[in-house]
Amino acid sequence: MKVTTKGFSVGVVLAVVAVVGLIIVLGWAAYSSQKNRADSKEASAQVAQQTQEQAADREKATTSNDTKKYMAIKEWGVKLPLDSNLGSLSYAIKGKYASIRSEELNKLSGSCESNSVNVARGMASEIVPNEMGSSEGDTFLQAYNSTNIADGLTTRSIKAKSGEYYFVAPAFSEASCVSASSETAEGKAKLEAETKAMLQIVTAVNQLVKQ
Repeated sequence: MKVTTKGFSVGVVLAVVAVVGLIIVLGWAAYSSQKNRADSKEASAQVAQQTQEQAADREKATTSNDTKKYMAIKEWGVKLPLDSNLGSLSYAIKGKYASIRSEELNKLSGSCESNSVNVARGMASEIVPNEMGSSEGDTFLQAYNSTNIADGLTTRSIKAKSGEYYFVAPAFSEASCVSASSETAEGKAKLEAETKAMLQIVTAVNQLVKQ
């Protein structure tokens, strides 16, 4: 009887241990399954949110591009972006270069137009136009490569390309329309305003795109 009772007790203990172990295993399996479903749901939500954000960004970019204003130079098949500070632009084609002006530049200059921003257009091997009409001088490619706009703009820092055409400053300079002496406070202010207006045009030219 003692042997039988002891054997029975050991069997009961083993059975209880087995049941407890099974419960633990099943519980862990259920927890892991639930956690995986939760992680999968969270990942799906994150992907959906990213997709919505990307779609919103694309829509915003498209809307921005659609509402952006340009001035087209139809003869050259390009257009220049206009921002709120620049206002409207006008141009006149003069052979291989165009003279470009803004509303602000006109207000500062009156009837004087010698401070127009001149932009020459040509193919790589063509000579950049100069005052003498000479067939010698830098080619458009040479002028394009030698123009450095990384260190800051000047009124002659024109550097753009569309298709096979290069856009650079011609080999002659513009002249200021400021009549007041640059030594006076008034003269300095007018000269700074004139330069600022010209640089705004230069910036727009450097951002030209195909029409």
